[in-house]
Amino acid sequence: MYKVKKELIFTMIVALFVLFALAFWGSNRVQARGPEIQGQFMPAAVSGTAFTYQGKLLWNGRAVDGQLCSIIFSLWNAETGGQQIGSSINTVVRPQKGYFTVQLDFGSSAFDGSIRWLQMQPSCEASMGPVMPRVPLTPAPVAHSLRPGAMVIDTTGSTGGLYAQSGPDWLLPLFVMIKTPGLWGDSKFGDGVVGTSQQGNGLYGYSESGKALYADGDAHVEGNLTWKAKTSAISVSPAAFVPNYSDQVYRNAGSFLLNLGSTKRWWSANIQLPHGATIKKVQFCWQDGSDEQADGALMRRPINTPPFSGAVEEVVASVSSRGSVNTIIEGCAETNNIHFPTVDNINYAYYLDLNLPPDGSQTTMVFYGVRVIYEIKSPY
Repeated sequence: MYKVKKELIFTMIVALFVLFALAFWGSNRVQARGPEIQGQFMPAAVSGTAFTYQGKLLWNGRAVDGQLCSIIFSLWNAETGGQQIGSSINTVVRPQKGYFTVQLDFGSSAFDGSIRWLQMQPSCEASMGPVMPRVPLTPAPVAHSLRPGAMVIDTTGSTGGLYAQSGPDWLLPLFVMIKTPGLWGDSKFGDGVVGTSQQGNGLYGYSESGKALYADGDAHVEGNLTWKAKTSAISVSPAAFVPNYSDQVYRNAGSFLLNLGSTKRWWSANIQLPHGATIKKVQFCWQDGSDEQADGALMRRPINTPPFSGAVEEVVASVSSRGSVNTIIEGCAETNNIHFPTVDNINYAYYLDLNLPPDGSQTTMVFYGVRVIYEIKSPY
């Protein structure tokens, strides 16, 4: 038995190492692998709020060996002063050559991501020692903070916020290794990061200046891929228009089309619109100085029926000019009156019709092209 004197100096050298690792139990249950202390294997334990603490107890400069000792542990939110977190824990240990190991559990609310200090007061064989200086618990016990509502923050931006690995190490590309992500999921064989949700978003990304989601490699989607509605357009130049009859007299320079005959004639052009897009507006552009009305239309026709079979061709949108000999109008006539706004390329083929008056010595009629404006929420 040790004899205690006032001049005895009680010192404690503390080494702390805690290792938490996730392992799948069944399909979706989680277990934590027990801690390994100074390279020694520790058996697996069910995940809880307890953590392993190892220390070395010295009395008067000598390691306590085989003596029955008690240590009162308490958790604090500051190195000195501050508030105690949870209740004190009184443990009984019998150090071997000074070393002891205890399991400490301060409850589920003890670690919220803030740093904690551990305070100890030992006594051996009824001889009470002094309260030891508090020891910061960083970083392992703070792993308890990885619970709903907890935050892991690196304000320096020099390291990743949270790193999780599954499987053995493997050589990552250099441009990946230098990343400092908020969340890093690493797996040599499986999925690096998996996000699931029954009703909301399984994975949500946001960025003010970069990419909210970036894939350097193939991307595979099982299901619909959509995004916020984007406005886009398809323009069709006069070069795409062909006359409906072989005897038509005209000039098609690619950038403009003239009817050089004596009467109004028809031209048509193919147009390929994105499937599922919503047509918002159709514009026909021309220089109109004719008393005769020019007409343009976006049409659709059932694709599974042959010509002249009685299939009904439907007008999706139609536009007419408003010029005259005395009032030449140059620009685009447009309409947002769309009869079948959703593009259905599975059941219909789409095309453009143009009915153009002559461009003569007393009249001006020059056709410049067509623009179809649409919104789309999925890739095409």
